[in-house]
Amino acid sequence: MTNTGGVSDVLVRESLVSTDQYSTRYIEAGPSDAPVVVLLHDGTWGGSAETTWRSFIPYLVPEFRIIAPDLLGFGGSDKSVFFDRVSYDFRIPQLDALVRHLSLDESTVQVVGNSYGGSMALRLASRAPTWLGSVTSVGGTGGPWRTELSRRELGAWDGTRVDLERIAGLLIERGPRFDEHMELRLRHAQQPGHYRALASVSLPLPEALRVVPDDPWPAQLAACQVPVQIIHGTRDILVDKEWIDRIGSALPEPPRRVLLDAMHSPNIDQPGLLAEPVLAFLRENLRVKRYR
Repeated sequence: MTNTGGVSDVLVRESLVSTDQYSTRYIEAGPSDAPVVVLLHDGTWGGSAETTWRSFIPYLVPEFRIIAPDLLGFGGSDKSVFFDRVSYDFRIPQLDALVRHLSLDESTVQVVGNSYGGSMALRLASRAPTWLGSVTSVGGTGGPWRTELSRRELGAWDGTRVDLERIAGLLIERGPRFDEHMELRLRHAQQPGHYRALASVSLPLPEALRVVPDDPWPAQLAACQVPVQIIHGTRDILVDKEWIDRIGSALPEPPRRVLLDAMHSPNIDQPGLLAEPVLAFLRENLRVKRYR
């Protein structure tokens, strides 16, 4: 492992591993013997472990061991995509392979995701892997209930910083953290292969080849066996608020619902605000596990 330098004065280690013929880059922080939390990043242009979680990681260490992978197509991981399946169906196996490669499946792993990462966390919960201990989704609906603005504005990027600022401005406030965040997002957006990996999935098909996928989401959540927390920013303009009720009604047990005075990605611009409910949920599930 190599040190990526201080992420807000927290020592972060970087690794590249090969699992199932794919290379996955991940960052790690915190004590190796602490309870494990996996962080899943957003799916917007320039998304990566650092882009999404740089400001948030310091709030979790040294209490937890943090593992934050770059999903396929993003950051330093392989720029691979599959066109014959939905995106979760090749990235969840990537995560499962990483967990098993690191022997994290021998303990209980709690997963926190933002946006696409939150959707992936909920999809993971619906598959009930034995190593999963809890799921927190921050603005990740599992796929549907995006606003018209979200569908119109997030799908395209012209490759410039100015246009990427437009996109980032839909996720977070243009406050003190914005410029630093933009430097990081732009650097990861410029990684070779990243643009093609994301743009290719939006390639239009001839009308005769268009098929509506069989995806009864969120009915799959009936198989969920772990506690779920869903967090919604009241100023989030990218997803409809109804997603909280839709996810809640599909789960066998009521989730913990949290409303924050925030936009879509408070982990980036309001990490302290988000840390309070996330840490409380993580700690509570550790106590429940300990006294079973």
